[in-house]
Amino acid sequence: NSSFAQNYHKEVGLYFVQNYNSKEYKGHSQVFGITKDTNNIVYFTGDGITEYDGKKWRKIPCSNQVITAIATGVDHKVYVGGTNELGYLSLDSLGNHIFKSLLPLLEKNEHTFGEIRRIISTEKFILFASKATILRYDFNSQNITSTKFDERVTLLNCIDDTIYIHIKGKGICYLKNEQVIPTESGSY
Repeated sequence: NSSFAQNYHKEVGLYFVQNYNSKEYKGHSQVFGITKDTNNIVYFTGDGITEYDGKKWRKIPCSNQVITAIATGVDHKVYVGGTNELGYLSLDSLGNHIFKSLLPLLEKNEHTFGEIRRIISTEKFILFASKATILRYDFNSQNITSTKFDERVTLLNCIDDTIYIHIKGKGICYLKNEQVIPTESGSY
């Protein structure tokens, strides 16, 4: 009975889904990441950064056209990363979001870390991860430390302020004082 099916879907509380095509938000059809800030503004990455407040779409200019990772930090800032680019969104004098690069906190020879694939927020820092580099932005010192790997980092997570990584060929390790330490029984 079709009326039963319609009523059943109302009762189980299925999510309302609204689809938007790339012509509506004036961007590329591929989206790499999505996050929401504390004001319920949604941000999308792909060909730059696009914000949506529920009514209108707006492009946020940044130095890199392809932004591949985005996350909202515990400090309520929206952090973004792309190829050899990382930073956060800030408000200008008119209340519009603008991109602020964190590259000036790195030495010039550390600017080629590749494509940021993941961003993780903890209570103390933000992690930006590419294939072979983890960049750690410390909230208190506002410094960035960079850890490079000879092998590919395939997974990254942070549990209780300990950074765990999977390194191809080595297995699961953790970082301690920027040194890679294998976990017990972590290789396979």
